[in-house]
This record gives sequence, C-alpha cells and structure tokens, in this order.
Amino acid sequence: MIERSWTIALMTALLLGALATTLFTSYVVTCKALGKEISKNTLTLTSDNIYSDPLSHQESHP
Repeated sequence: MIERSWTIALMTALLLGALATTLFTSYVVTCKALGKEISKNTLTLTSDNIYSDPLSHQESHP
C-alpha cells in the first residue's frame, strides 16, 4: 500500500513537472517570437514614416 502511494506521488510529480516545463518553454518561445515580430513591424512602420514625413511637409509648404 505504501509502495503504491509512492508510485502515484512520483508519477504525479513527474507529470506536473513535465507540464510546468512545457508551459514555461512555450511561454519563452512565444515571447521571443512575438518580440521579433513586433520589432520587425514597428521598425518597418518607423522607416516608412521617416521617408513619408519629409514629403508630406514639403507638400504642405509652398
């Protein structure tokens, strides 16, 4: 009976550890991918604004 309880406790601990590891790994990978995507899109939008702003200012001043 005691051996069965230890086996169940060990299996539960292993499963919870594996779940926690999977969740943490998924979180880290998602954060890195999202950060790269945001910086890529933000830099693209910033460079578009840099190139488009001087043209819009020139057109507004005769």
